[in-house]
Amino acid sequence: MAQYVHFQINQEDFAMEISDVQEILPYRDIAPISGAHSDLDGVIHLRGTVIPVLNLQKRLMISRLELTKDTRIILLRTSAGFLGIRVDEVRRIITLEAQQISDMPSLLKRFKVYHLDAIARYEERLIKLISPDTFFQNYDFEDVVGDAGNLSLDDFERLKTESEKTDSTGKNSAELLGESYKCPHCEKSFRSQSWLTRHLKSAHNNQA
Repeated sequence: MAQYVHFQINQEDFAMEISDVQEILPYRDIAPISGAHSDLDGVIHLRGTVIPVLNLQKRLMISRLELTKDTRIILLRTSAGFLGIRVDEVRRIITLEAQQISDMPSLLKRFKVYHLDAIARYEERLIKLISPDTFFQNYDFEDVVGDAGNLSLDDFERLKTESEKTDSTGKNSAELLGESYKCPHCEKSFRSQSWLTRHLKSAHNNQA
């Protein structure tokens, strides 16, 4: 028997063990970072700490996530530190018995749906069980998150200001934050070397 946080994304039911969840936050503005990996929504400020928020759309093959009054950010404990994920709604804390949980169907395994741990039956619902370690296995956190988790509060405030209005200098967030890495082909600036490397691979066929 274990307790899980039950939440919904794009009207699908998911749950993860309560021990993997640090906190459930009301939605707050996420400050985007220009040139960051597409899997990174941006960063939020929480009690003196800047926390990266990951975008689950590609991972779960979701077209887009709509913001509503029920939108929440779940703060997860992972091997890479604290990370946020945006969900449509947190439903409740549920208790699952072992007999309610089944292994992933072999058909889904054939399609390499590796981010799901198991399927649970709860009050006539089928709930997909996930854990941070499984969900983000083979995930290159250094490439995706870069140094977003190491930003200062001053950095965060500059990012937030930039997202609210266009900077008159025309600089993007990497330039506003300093230590920018500039692409030699298109002059675009990036906050970290890993994001510049990814840009070179995708936009310029890895030309140095």
